[in-house]
Amino acid sequence: MIKSKSWSKKLKPIDSKIYDKEYFLKYCCGATEFTGSNAEKLPKRLQRFIEVANFKKGQKILDIGCGRGEVAYHAVKKGCYVTAVDYATEAIKITKNLMSKLPNKTKKQVIMLRADAKDFKFPQQTFDKIIMADVIEHLQPWEAKIVVHKCRGFLKPEGKIIINTSPNVWFLKYAYPILRFFNIALKFNDPGPYLECYGEVHVFEQSPLTLKTLLTGYKTKIWGENFTKSVWLNKIPILNLFAASLFVIAEKND
Repeated sequence: MIKSKSWSKKLKPIDSKIYDKEYFLKYCCGATEFTGSNAEKLPKRLQRFIEVANFKKGQKILDIGCGRGEVAYHAVKKGCYVTAVDYATEAIKITKNLMSKLPNKTKKQVIMLRADAKDFKFPQQTFDKIIMADVIEHLQPWEAKIVVHKCRGFLKPEGKIIINTSPNVWFLKYAYPILRFFNIALKFNDPGPYLECYGEVHVFEQSPLTLKTLLTGYKTKIWGENFTKSVWLNKIPILNLFAASLFVIAEKND
């Protein structure tokens, strides 16, 4: 987790080689479901992300940091035209293999590119939605700022950015220590420190406040959700901002 909120200090980007086959198929969220079902089954968080994204037939979608490609895969199955992009070579290999399982008539609805999001050059007002599932925390602050700025130009006038990121910094700092304390006090097993990240790849873990700052110039809806026994928190305004996972719908605010 990054210690400074400097948006301009150019800390070194994560080497794309870190995101190897083992990362995607063993450690990355949803690996078990992916390998066991060819992406037909999804973890609860990605299921929820797809619900929030609300893909509609005919929409043009840009999937930044597509990873294994399962979100893009389900968007295509819903009739969307998807450009799936990742800067990790292994991610594109896995995504291409997944897309090969689509019916021939729908394969043409997806384009897969290996590219760095900072270098994107798409025509202006191309996409209805730009999605980033478990991506923003892997970008240095200065990188995230560039990507979000570029996205604004790529979106159609009423386009949206859909983001999911986990873990929420406010959950780590405030909610989880309380939950851990009560587990210990009630003589349940100590869950230990909260760990979600494999390796040193979470360089910009987010809070609702940093997301709001990052998306300055957009009209944003930001909220948190849990996918464990603490799901009751999801329905409580304000308090849900301390849930483990954060979601964002950001609209162009011209």
